[in-house]
Amino acid sequence: MGVYPDDIPIIPGARELVAVAPGIPFGITFLGKKWSEETLITLAYAYEQATQHRDALVPRPDAVLPKTELTDIVGGGSPSSPTGTPNPSAAVSAEPGKNRSVGTDDQRRWVA
Repeated sequence: MGVYPDDIPIIPGARELVAVAPGIPFGITFLGKKWSEETLITLAYAYEQATQHRDALVPRPDAVLPKTELTDIVGGGSPSSPTGTPNPSAAVSAEPGKNRSVGTDDQRRWVA
């Protein structure tokens, strides 16, 4: 929906995370009953189209951007090829129902 203004003080939240600070975005949450996803998505889409809040936000010039993408770790790309070019040294292997390893030899991760 928007971002906190530049003159707002920093307010810490739970577990030492920042809850409020200059430039931190805030939004709206749509909640519903079990199995009401269709209605929730319809309401959220209608709200987004009516307000155009998403299009109005511009990233701060001093924002910290991530340097690693998910594809860098699971093999869809690498830091030198962030466009999703397959990484030939990446591996995903497992028998059905077994734990499997994901990533390159240097970035091996185990997932269930």
